[in-house]
Amino acid sequence: MVFSKALQNIPADSKKRIENTIREWENTGESLQCILAENLQSECLLSKKNFDELLRKFSQNLLEQDATQAFEEACYHCKLKGPSMGGVFPTVIGRVAPLDRFCGWIIDKNPDLDKRTAERLVRSHAVSDRTSVSNRISKAPVGRYVIWSTFKNPNRNEIPFKSPLSTKEAVKTALGLGGVETTEPWILLVYLPQCEQQELRLPTVADAGKNPYFQPVPKTQPQPEHGWTKPLSPNPDDLAPRPEIVHNQNISYQIRLPLIIWE
Repeated sequence: MVFSKALQNIPADSKKRIENTIREWENTGESLQCILAENLQSECLLSKKNFDELLRKFSQNLLEQDATQAFEEACYHCKLKGPSMGGVFPTVIGRVAPLDRFCGWIIDKNPDLDKRTAERLVRSHAVSDRTSVSNRISKAPVGRYVIWSTFKNPNRNEIPFKSPLSTKEAVKTALGLGGVETTEPWILLVYLPQCEQQELRLPTVADAGKNPYFQPVPKTQPQPEHGWTKPLSPNPDDLAPRPEIVHNQNISYQIRLPLIIWE
């Protein structure tokens, strides 16, 4: 459902409160608020039920909170509600994380490990002759909450991190990773999803919340198969948007070896 139609389904006072907020956002001149206003009005994948819930909670939150936080908290209730991805099931998907953060996820599952030991364990999986994944790593999440992943098109059984995505700057730009620093070591997590296709979903504005590096899936016919990343500016190599999906941290998957670490 598109925003304009969804807005007609909520009470008049709630509708007016949201319209006033969007008008204020558009007039602030601040990029974050302008982007949030544009993204919310461009959203078209949420169902009537979920869009209605998002707008009602947003309007209610506006009575007590800063508008940006009111929107962020309203989004919590509608995450992972986009349609299932379409087309050929991707047998290989991937995402980027700072190495330090990934080690933290492992420690969360294995509190007996310290940071140095966890990193040493991870690095041992980046050697080409490693044939099996330690349980300590295989049981760790590849992310938290809503996990954003990419894959290669049209060959969805290939690693996504190949030319032109063969440098930190290229990956950061093409995937729209505005909050990830290139000065620290990265791990490129490539994994094989072992779940139902409906567990891999198209991202919506609710999944992104106040993330300014997101762009809603454009309204097309027929139903789009996946989302698209929003490459960062200035993008001197004119890197194209990449396929984008979201899933929760509890899907079944197998990590592909060797792990890819970029210093």
